[in-house]
Amino acid sequence: MILAAVYLLWMVYRLFYGRLTDEGNRTMADMSLREIALMAPLAVLMFVLGFAPNPFLERTEPATQFLLDSIEQKRLTVLAQETPRNVASAASPAELQLDAEQLSPSTSSSDSQPAP
Repeated sequence: MILAAVYLLWMVYRLFYGRLTDEGNRTMADMSLREIALMAPLAVLMFVLGFAPNPFLERTEPATQFLLDSIEQKRLTVLAQETPRNVASAASPAELQLDAEQLSPSTSSSDSQPAP
């Protein structure tokens, strides 16, 4: 992870502050009016999404909730098939969480001891 950050910083440094290798690039304009006209709406949208994302997130909330409900239903189905008792009849989500923790193998005996 650190090597990726170092490489990224090195690449950005070379890209923005490196030597000019092609003399044709010395006279190149930064951006034309057409490019600015194309980039301006994208920049405005980026700031709107950064400062006020709720109108966009509200539109995706039903689909996101449906996806989360589907994943939870499949998780409970798999859990019910793996445990000897019927997990679907559990009384509370906390009890279901305990069943999921019981299914996962512990790495060592010191994990089960409470911290001081």
